[in-house]
This record gives sequence, structure tokens and C-alpha cells, in this order.
Amino acid sequence: MWRPAWQFQVFLGLAFGAVLSLTPSVSAARLLQVYIEQDGKVIAHSYDDGNGRADAATIWRYLAAPPIMVDEDIAAFEPDRRSLEANLSGELVVRFQHADRVIAQARLSTLTLQRTDARTQAWFLPDSEVERTAGVAGLGAPSGLTLSSGKVTIVVVAVLMLGAIAAVAFLILRRARGRALG
Repeated sequence: MWRPAWQFQVFLGLAFGAVLSLTPSVSAARLLQVYIEQDGKVIAHSYDDGNGRADAATIWRYLAAPPIMVDEDIAAFEPDRRSLEANLSGELVVRFQHADRVIAQARLSTLTLQRTDARTQAWFLPDSEVERTAGVAGLGAPSGLTLSSGKVTIVVVAVLMLGAIAAVAFLILRRARGRALG
């Protein structure tokens, strides 16, 4: 027999499940540091953030975007105040690290950097340089799911909602049959 209290409990359970599936997972962000050295001297030091789960190949691709923060005290080179691109040569090292742990690094003889504003020291690498240096660092393609977490959440919610609709429809039909027979 259909009971309103039971119906309310089913509704609360489905609502709770929907809320949990829509809530983003909690992951600790970590502050990543990028060092660029030329002939043994740090010439650029910037920061990026990671979600704590990305692999080294994925983290390396962060170099294709401006950093979230720059250490202005160390940013010691200025090729041309108006230039948005810098071509470096010599003994170069690009290194990503978290705290004292090196995540990945590449030793190079040339490196091209770019920035979006000539007034900042927020240097980053052109896409072609990111891929070239990733190869030098021994990093392949980034791993991970092809679906973003947002798309996965939508799929999970859709499946839960369809299941809830089917369960409610089943219970309504069952109740109607019970009345017809009784």
C-alpha cells in the first residue's frame, strides 16, 4: 500500500542524491612554481595553481597561459620594454615544482617566451614551445578523461532523474492498480 511518509522519504533520498551529484568534488589546490634559469641564474619565477590531481604532462601545459602571479624581485630580464616576445639562448632550464619537489623540468639551448602586456613580467610559452619543451622533458600527452567533470556530472544527474521519474511512475501505476482491484 502507498504511504505518504514513504513517498516523502523516497523524495528526500532522490533530492539528497541529486544535490550530492551536483556538488563539485573537493580537491586541494596546490601552488606550483615555475623557474626559468639562464646560465645558472634564475631569470623568471612565476606561480600557477593546480588541482592536486593533474599529472606532470598536464601541469606542463599550464606554461601555455599567463601565470597567476609573478615574483617581481626575480624577474630580472627585459629584452625590450615594448616587446611581447623574448628569444633566450644559452644553458636554459625550465622547471615546474611544488614546494621542494620537482614535478618536471627541461634543459634547453633556446627558448621563446611571450606575454600579453609589455608592462608585465608574466611570461609564458607559445603553444609550439610548450609541446617542444614537453618532449625535451620526457612528457607525453596529458592523461585524463575525455569528458570534463562538468559533463560527467550532467550525465550522472540525468541518469538519476530518469531513474527517479521511472520509480515514481511505477509507484503511481501500482497504486492505481491496487485501487482498481480493491
